[in-house]
Amino acid sequence: DFVQANALLDQADDLLNSASDSTSGSAPETDSSLADQFKVRLTALVARLKAAAGTPAGGEAKLKASEANVFARKADFVQANALLDQADDFLNSAANSVTDSELDSATETATDVLAVWRDAKESVDDQLNKLSAELRNSSQPYLQEIGGVGLHELAEDQGGIYVSMQASLFEFNGSDGVGRQRAATKVLDAVNNYRSFVNTNAVLKVLDQHKNTTLVSSLHDALNKLENEMQRHAA
Repeated sequence: DFVQANALLDQADDLLNSASDSTSGSAPETDSSLADQFKVRLTALVARLKAAAGTPAGGEAKLKASEANVFARKADFVQANALLDQADDFLNSAANSVTDSELDSATETATDVLAVWRDAKESVDDQLNKLSAELRNSSQPYLQEIGGVGLHELAEDQGGIYVSMQASLFEFNGSDGVGRQRAATKVLDAVNNYRSFVNTNAVLKVLDQHKNTTLVSSLHDALNKLENEMQRHAA
């Protein structure tokens, strides 16, 4: 509601102007420090009111500031400052709730993406370990040799794609704001590279033909979840 927001900005400026008028008179000496305090506080509050224009907290705080100005005109700066306290409380509570909410959301999202990739890799590693054990127990010497080498060596990438994925996820987890947007774009690049690796890896496809083995689908599911999540954050 831009009309309401602009009106709030005008009223905030009016508050500051009228405060100057109300404190420029001959207030009693005992109230002079409170009058100065009121004017300084209202000056700082006006900037916050402008930033909160159009929000419920901004509207409530503006009303309290308006009431405070009424008492300031009457040279009752004790009550005027008390009302500014209430205006501050409205703005502070709103700011704190948004900050906590954003922090919780960011932390939850970052934890989720790391968990998605960790779970997928643990599933793949577990399946490869079981297949290697079966090969080592085979009656065929060449299969025993393959099992001894370990299927991880055959199925893993040799171009650092896994390392790039891990690095991009940790960067995303430790970033926020614009930095998080850039980090999400890096994760998307890593996801695309890893998906290409999975789709062109003949060893994974052969191993996936074994009963109860879901190497490719486990990785694809994780990559799809990461892609969907990163698209929400990327610039």
